[in-house]
Amino acid sequence: MAGSDVKGSDRKGAAGRSAYETLLTDLEEGVLTVTLNRPEKLNAFTTPMMNDLLQLADFVDAEDEVRAVIFTGAGRGFCAGADLSSGGIPSKAMPRKG
Repeated sequence: MAGSDVKGSDRKGAAGRSAYETLLTDLEEGVLTVTLNRPEKLNAFTTPMMNDLLQLADFVDAEDEVRAVIFTGAGRGFCAGADLSSGGIPSKAMPRKG
């Protein structure tokens, strides 16, 4: 899927990645806009999306330049919920608090 470059910067996308599998990012004037990018599936939530969001959260936590985060969805829907077409999100993929 499409990648992400943090605009207004020469560095690669958020968290040092040149692309996320399921997200687009845009950082301008301290505001990070994160776009869920699976419009053909109404941005339904998947394990790869969860992994991208967790990695993005680590970036936001470490990046002092980010002052606010806005979430949006590509296409006509923000997020249809969990994508059950592949059996949903396995419980072993969910992070555990310890």
